[in-house]
Amino acid sequence: MRHFRLISSLLVALGLVAGILVGATAPAQAAPKKVPAAKLLAKLKVAPERRAWSYDRSDWDHWVIKKGSCDTRETVLAEESRRKVTKRKDCSVVSGRWVNEYTGRTVTSPRTLDIDHRVPLAEAWRSGGYRWNAAKRRGFANDIGYRHSLVAVGRYINRKKSDQDPADWQPQVGKCRYVARWIAVKYRWSLTVDPVEKRALVHRLGVCGKAKTMVEKPSKGKPEKKRTKPKKKRGGGGGGGSVPPISAWNCPSSHPIKGNASSMIYHVPGGRYYSRTKPEECFATESAAQAAGYRRSKV
Repeated sequence: MRHFRLISSLLVALGLVAGILVGATAPAQAAPKKVPAAKLLAKLKVAPERRAWSYDRSDWDHWVIKKGSCDTRETVLAEESRRKVTKRKDCSVVSGRWVNEYTGRTVTSPRTLDIDHRVPLAEAWRSGGYRWNAAKRRGFANDIGYRHSLVAVGRYINRKKSDQDPADWQPQVGKCRYVARWIAVKYRWSLTVDPVEKRALVHRLGVCGKAKTMVEKPSKGKPEKKRTKPKKKRGGGGGGGSVPPISAWNCPSSHPIKGNASSMIYHVPGGRYYSRTKPEECFATESAAQAAGYRRSKV
């Protein structure tokens, strides 16, 4: 009996040691697989841009609810901040620390930031997105599944970039990573490249070299269904929170202030660009728009 107990104790001890060794040698979570951007570029179809005349930004549903009450913009701001962000109860981001990928400058106020579609919506439309249904356009416009699709950058540089491709615009810093990530996003969504764009990309890849243009290989992008759960209204009290527009161009008379969520700028009746602005949110008062993180248009 004594021998049996001794053998049993030894077996238990060996089992514990084996478990410890297995745990100690278990591989860490694999890092995203990186591939040469040139390899992804070779898989993209070359074709002229089409249907530019029919592009309409309002056809691309953004920013949609992603996590809890947080929409795409708020989710990207939280994920890209170099420190934990401060939020209001409605999830709007108040502060953090971001490094502008296009300039290298550090930013602490989210009000100065846009969420840029690395491949602009208009560029996606011209590159094959005009064939997509609403769900796929929504998936592209709110793509947080691949970290290079959306990026928090300064408003000025985002306006300067506009809807241009790398043949016409590249950032002040990080040109190599920019074109590599541009290619990866086009690969993710099976978009085309036009001949001039292709030449510009090939040239930049050649200048940068393979080592500087390695990029995480993305999975293919997926459509996104429209969520029926409404987002909690933001803004001041007294009925001043945001409400949806009543048409592509108009806000209800009770909430006449037009908010553009992509730029976080609001327009008041009588303003120079008021009649030309397609609202994404509507507010009753300027203070409500400001409480939601918007700033007034300067014109």
